Amino acid sequence: MHSWWISPPWNFSDGSIVYISVDAETRKLVDRAKELAVLYRQAVANLVAVIAEIDRLRVYGRAGYQSTFEFCVGELSLSEDDVYKLIRSARASRERPEVLSFLAEGSLTTRAVAILAPSRSDPDFIQLLEKAKGRSIREVEQLAVERHPLSVPRDSIRPLRVDAATSEHAPATTYEVKFAAGRPRNR
Repeated sequence: MHSWWISPPWNFSDGSIVYISVDAETRKLVDRAKELAVLYRQAVANLVAVIAEIDRLRVYGRAGYQSTFEFCVGELSLSEDDVYKLIRSARASRERPEVLSFLAEGSLTTRAVAILAPSRSDPDFIQLLEKAKGRSIREVEQLAVERHPLSVPRDSIRPLRVDAATSEHAPATTYEVKFAAGRPRNR
C-alpha cells in the first residue's frame, strides 16, 4: 500500500494522532486509472508504428492528403501538436524500432522522442534514449543540446544593388540587413 492511501496525520490538541484510510472505491478508481495508463502507452506505441507505415508507404496520398501530417490531423482527428510528436517518433522508430518499446513501457514520451529524433542516425542513439529515460522534458532538451549544439546565427549585411550616382562622389547602394534570431533591433 502506497503512503498516499492514508491521509496525512491529524494532530489533535490532546496529543492523539489519527490516520484515515482511503476507501476501497478510491483504490479501485486508482487501479483502473493505472490499467488505462498501461493501455494508453501501448496504444501510443501501436499508433506510432502504424503512422510509420502510413508515412513509409505514403498512404496519405491515396487518401487524398498532401502529407502524413495532414492525414493525421484530417483523417485521424488528432491535434497538430500530437501529430508533430507522433510523426517524429514514427520516423525515429523506422530507423530504430526500439523506440516503440520505450514508448510502450512509458519510460519515454513521444515528446521526448521527438526532441531526440534528430540524433536517430547516430550509432549511440539507443544509449541516448536510455540516458533520457525518466528525465524531465527540460533535461531531455539539455541532452539534445549537448549532442547537437545549435550554431549561433550571425548578423549579416550585404549589398543588393548599386544605383547610378546620386551625388557627384558616390553611387547609392541598397543593403539587406539580417539580424540574428532573438537579437533586438535598434530603430
